[in-house]
Amino acid sequence: MTEVTTNFQYIRISNFNRAYGTPSDFTYDLSNEVRLHECKSLWIQAVTLPNVFYNIDTHNNTLPFVAFDGISSITRTVTVPVGQYDITTLLSTLKALIDAELPALVAGATIDLVLNPITNKIDVTLNNFNAISLAPETIGPNIGLTESLVINTSGSLQSTPDLAGEKMVYLHSKDINLGKTTISTLVNGASTVNSNRNVSAFCSIPVKVPYLGIIHYESYGSDTDHINLEGIKDLCNVSIKLRSVDGRILQLEDNHELTIVLKCFF
Repeated sequence: MTEVTTNFQYIRISNFNRAYGTPSDFTYDLSNEVRLHECKSLWIQAVTLPNVFYNIDTHNNTLPFVAFDGISSITRTVTVPVGQYDITTLLSTLKALIDAELPALVAGATIDLVLNPITNKIDVTLNNFNAISLAPETIGPNIGLTESLVINTSGSLQSTPDLAGEKMVYLHSKDINLGKTTISTLVNGASTVNSNRNVSAFCSIPVKVPYLGIIHYESYGSDTDHINLEGIKDLCNVSIKLRSVDGRILQLEDNHELTIVLKCFF
């Protein structure tokens, strides 16, 4: 275990008590805590926040397609309203959106999307038109569409749907900025993996509770949760961002509390 000094102080940070910013991107001010001006290292002791992150939001709610009737074709992109979906409500929503576009191709054209009870993959049936080409962005992975696919009359998507939502959340701070996990930011909705815009997370938190559950992370003295500040650092004013695995800021509302307990050593 990493050796640390025995002089320490616990501090509790809450986005409810932020000096400024939003619930997900804020700065706290603990200037009255004199000892925080001289921190040498810290432990991530505990983090608590609600899992209020929709499994379908603006980064994964579109499905481009091209439909054919043997003579002509139409190219469309449907957008699923942001929200929390189970597979039944998502498939019914997608069907309604696609069905609304298909009359531009041929009257009476519809699509059926059904979860196969045996394979757990989505079966697709075309009614009154010949073929459909589906592109996997951006909702593709959520419905099991892993690569471009052409379906003639009927067929199935390649994989099982994934509506689990966020599986990891990350705390990022440019002031601490010595985390052990690198996550990529987004530029115009596109991932910038291996770019110069990657950010470093100082705490990586697995999401093990369902939507609307409470995410709780607690350290048990692991070196993973120890951050050596490499000298004396002032932690009285620190900015903190809550990010997804691809670097997006995860949105908390004003009534959603994020709390962080740090054990600061001097």
